[in-house]
Amino acid sequence: MQKVEKRTDKLRHPADAEAWKALDARYPQFSSENRNIRLGLAADGFNPFRTMNISHSTWPIILVNYNLPPWLCMKQENLILSTLISGPESPKNNIDVFMQPLIAELNELWEVGIETYDALTDHTFNLRASLLWTISDFPGLAMLSGWSTKGRLACPRLLTGTDIEELLAGFVNHFGGKKPEKKRKRQKNKIKSNSPFKKKSIFFDLPYWKHNVSRHNLDVMHIEKNVCDKVLGTLLNIAGKQKDHIAARLDLQELGIRKVLHPVLSSDGKHLEIRAAIFDMTNEEKDLFCSVLKNAKLPYGSASNISREEIFETGGCSPFYQIRGLLKRSKPEGCIAEGYLAEECLIFCSRFLGGHGGSKITKAAKFESFPEKVEFPIGSRRNKDGKAVNLVEVEWMAIHRYILFNCGNKEIDSLIEEHRILIEGQAKSKRYNREREHSEDFWKWMKGEVGKKDNISKELEVLAMGPNQSAKKYSGYVLNGYRFHTKYRDAKCTIQNSGVFLTALTTSFASSKDQNPLAGDVNYYGAIEEIFEVDYWGEFSVVVFKCCWYKEDKDLYGLTRVNFNRLCQKSNPYVLASQVQQVFYVEDPTEKTMYNVIKKLPRDWCDVEAENANEEAEDPVLHDLHTSVPLETDTDINWCRDDVPTRQVPIKARTNEETT
Repeated sequence: MQKVEKRTDKLRHPADAEAWKALDARYPQFSSENRNIRLGLAADGFNPFRTMNISHSTWPIILVNYNLPPWLCMKQENLILSTLISGPESPKNNIDVFMQPLIAELNELWEVGIETYDALTDHTFNLRASLLWTISDFPGLAMLSGWSTKGRLACPRLLTGTDIEELLAGFVNHFGGKKPEKKRKRQKNKIKSNSPFKKKSIFFDLPYWKHNVSRHNLDVMHIEKNVCDKVLGTLLNIAGKQKDHIAARLDLQELGIRKVLHPVLSSDGKHLEIRAAIFDMTNEEKDLFCSVLKNAKLPYGSASNISREEIFETGGCSPFYQIRGLLKRSKPEGCIAEGYLAEECLIFCSRFLGGHGGSKITKAAKFESFPEKVEFPIGSRRNKDGKAVNLVEVEWMAIHRYILFNCGNKEIDSLIEEHRILIEGQAKSKRYNREREHSEDFWKWMKGEVGKKDNISKELEVLAMGPNQSAKKYSGYVLNGYRFHTKYRDAKCTIQNSGVFLTALTTSFASSKDQNPLAGDVNYYGAIEEIFEVDYWGEFSVVVFKCCWYKEDKDLYGLTRVNFNRLCQKSNPYVLASQVQQVFYVEDPTEKTMYNVIKKLPRDWCDVEAENANEEAEDPVLHDLHTSVPLETDTDINWCRDDVPTRQVPIKARTNEETT
């Protein structure tokens, strides 16, 4: 297989990050051994008793092995649960006390290492490990770093590790429930009052920590979830989860903007009345909104089952939701602080690098190169190798023609142009008929022309012959970072993976008499009906989708939607699987036959199985399916709704409203 050059313009793996490269540059002795392990530390807390009226906090501290490829390092079975902190409340700054055994083992793995047997070379080597960074939500950042995330200095400043170490020089941590007596405070043990640090993090006990470029990272999953919660809470007017509260309205009043939204004193003098905003909904509209979410079928990996009120996923950003289900099954008691990190690292290396138990590594563990593409069929055990089918003449001919016009072979492109010039010479026939003749008869003409030539390439020879009529048929295929299903398979699933989209250069005729057709890019939206893998006589195979294409439409906001009852391009159902992107359709609740189109971003390597992950997905061109609607600022905007009842808030309760 052709060697693939490592990409440097995209962050496909932590090995591409500046933090990884900086560690390699500063400690060349450590980086010279490819089998040395890079780790990430993730921490988060949750109540294992869910909505029960029990105050309890469980904090797992998890290590991620970044020497594994992207499709393995975040799998549940590959995560190292080093510490489990359980108690009636959050450990807060005292989390450093529980992490002391972990930090001690990390120091040992960095300075001393552990002797490990390499089964590939039949020799032992000294295995070492380093911690690159931590991953947490915003409150967890305060606990791990010591930086206070509340108040006027909540946003972390851009400080290097050496800057923080100098700032906290001489600072003494005080852990436990009791605060130090005021009379024993000394100036040298204090930091400046305007500094938001509450402690000196235990991670600075690691000799390399102050030189790490990115020491603490925020978990995108938590940020997205919080934003989504607030947006939904505001739209549905959920108490305690909305941002359109009395404090926000008073802020508008203080700023002197949107006067119609300002709170008004009620007639009894004890309440403030709040008019409904333009985004507020009636109860009937809320029911309609929730029904759309409940009935929507999303692509694989985009979200959990919404109808069961499960949380949204973001492609496996965080390990906690992968393991918290296991932790919730039993009542945690006490605290497990001993992680046996060195032994865990050895077990994980042996498991995922071909060992057979014990402390064995069969090959270098450092992740350096990237696969070229990811492409493999999916199916049940019975049909995992595909179902053998014989293409009928009409299917075979249509597939063969489409592949010839879209294969990208330079010799084929030259022959296509030659045949077009030959057909254009027939001036007596209509332009529409000439185009159709060129499309339908090219493959026959090409076969005769290729047969006259000597010393042709094997690829041109098999393309001229056409594919074998014996093909394989699948119900699903992973390609270009997407997981595609047929409509029949989707009908039996709670997910939707059959929607496809592509843009093609198309010559459009107004009628068969049109002598001046228009050529331009046309968007096609459809769904996969069948998936074929056709074989070109053992030289190569091509995956083809047979699709039904829907009539495109625009709503009054310029958003794209399709009509499932109006089909188009019935004579051209086939398309190369490598050409399409994935979309999914959400039913319009007001027009049952209309479905809104939403594009799905490719997952790249997030869900690739190890045995099939030896190739990298090429980057498809992403198209914006949505049209932006400009906001007219020179006209008056009605910020209120009169058909939604006003809300009343007691004046004495306004100070208790959330202010953020």
